[in-house]
Amino acid sequence: MFVTFDELPPPQGGALRRITRSLRDKIKPPKPEIQKIEVCGSFFFDVRAYWKDGRLLQAHERSLLTGRRGALAARGLTLPQGFRPAVSEDQVARLRAEVLCNTLLRALQRSALPLYCRRVGLIDPECLYPFLLEKLIKYCPVVLVCTDRPERYAPYAERMLEEYGAPITFTGELPALGGCAALLDLGALPLPSFYPAPVFSMRAEPIEHNLSLVLPHYGLPEADEAIPPGIDRDEFYTALWQLCGVEAVGGLCASSMLCKSRRVTVPQIAAQLSQNQEQVRILE
Repeated sequence: MFVTFDELPPPQGGALRRITRSLRDKIKPPKPEIQKIEVCGSFFFDVRAYWKDGRLLQAHERSLLTGRRGALAARGLTLPQGFRPAVSEDQVARLRAEVLCNTLLRALQRSALPLYCRRVGLIDPECLYPFLLEKLIKYCPVVLVCTDRPERYAPYAERMLEEYGAPITFTGELPALGGCAALLDLGALPLPSFYPAPVFSMRAEPIEHNLSLVLPHYGLPEADEAIPPGIDRDEFYTALWQLCGVEAVGGLCASSMLCKSRRVTVPQIAAQLSQNQEQVRILE
């Protein structure tokens, strides 16, 4: 469970009415509106109140001290005393990586690429996402990992060999990934522009590459309808996943991704993978 904070709309009416309302609120601030919202088999509490200069009125803070719960605040608002951020930047990044990985696999499955051509490169310089190996190896016979810290991947690679009989190949050089059908770019390395394969990237902007795919659009209809105004979408979904145990979030696939200035769908990406089949080279 978590809490979201957003603003009540300012009072309507003429100048005199707004001034009267402002004076009255200073003497006796209106109580916050607290609503329990059920979503995807779980729930969270949405708190709407009046704020001043991005901070909750002091009277509200005293009335909301119900323990150090995780909370999300709308843009421009500071979490009240007694509340902590519901999710960390690392947790949000993990969800984005999961969605990217799911989208890559969905595109491969919908493409005409035979199984033996599904050679995938995972770019993870800091070794932050080794848990994605199992997802990839279930659908791709060859996974190449580009990382500066292969020793951190070792326990995962050993388990993949034991459970799936699939060896993981490591490299520290990006050109070694040139023959991959697709790349999962979870790092900040300067990726060259000559790769013929789609690059599913965590970057905020596409690289200079005609198949650089960024900013996945994903969601669950029920959850989309429940997001309070101003609440960050990725943080909201991460809180549903991490704090409410909504497992469906971890399995989400993007409905579309940004490629340069246009949106492309998974079927369009899959079609491009199929066209690239002749360019895929399998390691001997």
